[in-house]
Amino acid sequence: MSEGVNSIESLAIRSRWDAWFETYGVIKDADGVWRGNEQDEALEANYLQELLSDVSEWCNDHDLPVRILCLKPRQRGCSTFSMSGLYQDANKRPINAAIIGAKGKQSKNLFKMVTQYSNNDKFDWGTTRTCATAGAKFSHANGHVSEIETLSALEFDPGRSGTYQFIVGTEPARWAEDGVANAADVLSGLLKCVQLRSGTTVILETTAAGASGDYYDRWGDALEFEDYKRKHLAGELVKGKYIRVFAPWYMFPELSIELTPEQSDFVRLSLNKVERYNSPDFGTESEIMHQFRLTLDQMAWRRSAIDEECKKDPRVFEQDYPSTWESAFLAGGNPRFNSAGIRTLKKLAKSVEPDWGMLEVNAGNRNRIIWSPTDEGEAVIKRFEEPRRGERYLISADVMTGQDQTQGKDPDCHSVGVIKAGRWVAGIGWQKPKLVARIKPMCRWEVDLLGEWIRRLHYYYTGAAVVIEINNPGLALLQVLKPWALPLVDREVYAEFGKNFTKQVGFKTTTTTKPMVIANLARALRELHTEGDGFDIPCADAVDELAAFVRKPNGTEAAMEGKKDDDVMMLAIGLTCIESALPYIVHYVEREIPRDLQGEFLSMGEESPNQYW
Repeated sequence: MSEGVNSIESLAIRSRWDAWFETYGVIKDADGVWRGNEQDEALEANYLQELLSDVSEWCNDHDLPVRILCLKPRQRGCSTFSMSGLYQDANKRPINAAIIGAKGKQSKNLFKMVTQYSNNDKFDWGTTRTCATAGAKFSHANGHVSEIETLSALEFDPGRSGTYQFIVGTEPARWAEDGVANAADVLSGLLKCVQLRSGTTVILETTAAGASGDYYDRWGDALEFEDYKRKHLAGELVKGKYIRVFAPWYMFPELSIELTPEQSDFVRLSLNKVERYNSPDFGTESEIMHQFRLTLDQMAWRRSAIDEECKKDPRVFEQDYPSTWESAFLAGGNPRFNSAGIRTLKKLAKSVEPDWGMLEVNAGNRNRIIWSPTDEGEAVIKRFEEPRRGERYLISADVMTGQDQTQGKDPDCHSVGVIKAGRWVAGIGWQKPKLVARIKPMCRWEVDLLGEWIRRLHYYYTGAAVVIEINNPGLALLQVLKPWALPLVDREVYAEFGKNFTKQVGFKTTTTTKPMVIANLARALRELHTEGDGFDIPCADAVDELAAFVRKPNGTEAAMEGKKDDDVMMLAIGLTCIESALPYIVHYVEREIPRDLQGEFLSMGEESPNQYW
């Protein structure tokens, strides 16, 4: 045991990576300052490093393999700490470990940290360590040896013949752009060299490189740490699942500038006035401060980082110093819809309090539908605006792929919404198209039940036209709706046999029509403030889907991994077909007014005792 180390401290050091790191670790930080044991500056694990330590300790305590995906901000010690964890585990027990990167000498540069830890370590692990240029051997008292090697992802089948208990992969999200052919296959082949058992560790740490690719797909499959723990304790199988580790930039105290009172006043008074300091994802500086509870000191540092490190581009800042993992991937990727438009719709959704309720059928007339308010849990309909005379309405339905898609990690859903057509209003001006109601999200009903609720929406927004995406289940829904004689939107189809155009019901999504309707929706979101254009979408669920809809490197347009596009397609199809919207029809029912009340009734200004519904 090291001099001055008691058994409790020794146990902590052998249990948590951050315990040894803070007590015996020595590093040279980004400013060139030596920190740690016997140095002038202390070494303290930061927020991200503590998260990594928490995950490792918890998984080991529960006899689970440690599998970590770390989305890291720049220069915040993720690689430094990953090497610390590898170094410590190699001292605790005999393991084979590998460090792999692609660009330049990434893996060898990381290995230098292992050498640095070894040369300065005063803790008595009971090992004899020998570090060479690109590898190390730690000899244990029992005669066994830990071996650490460096690999390059640019090599042919790196590590394929080995068996490892600890792997650190650095910047795997960027391997493809760094010249690694079949980067996903290279990583997958290497990971097969680590058996899925307790005592093994894989850390894949990277900066974001767009909302696509192998690392992004792995991130979509991974679990948040709290979800991972909850599922395991509930008896669910999580062994082999990766855990997401992410730390937003504002969790690092050093990313701030200590301001004088005069400087604080200057920053406060200049908030929102320089466009490059605002964010395409989170709005103005004031909104950023409010959302993430930032100080003026942090805002001053953010401005400096945008100007000095991020090419005066807030998107580059969000990629290098992300506020959320979603924004990190999107900043490095290619979102399909205009960021300013998405931001405006997010504000709209936050400002609107929807009504929750049911559409009940009148006992005497099944075509008379009555709104019945409920709480959110009991509701079937989320309503943003009640029916109004003078408006035209269209019901748009994107039908989930089929029963086989209701299972799995990301099951498909129905999306049904009611869209009010835009119009010019005298004395007011242009009134944009608007999503006014929808069936509550995450709808996976059978098509007969879905059809009944579309029928109810039609009669509640009396006269509303209906457009259905015609895929296989869409055809099944069509058969449900036809007997009710609802006004179904049709399309022209060229019949090769007859050399003429015929009418067919519904909207058919193809490789030709999907880009067309998405482009139409994209234009509306880009031109939100243009008279005669735009689209009001006060639904937070739908706006979240729009924000996560991206262009992928192969040119396709789709939802980010782990996200859905049901609402995107419902809105796109509905907006494209909005000219088919039909006027709201007010129906009247004769109701006999008792003679003794007729005078009072007429004195209220009513022209007749009729009541409409």
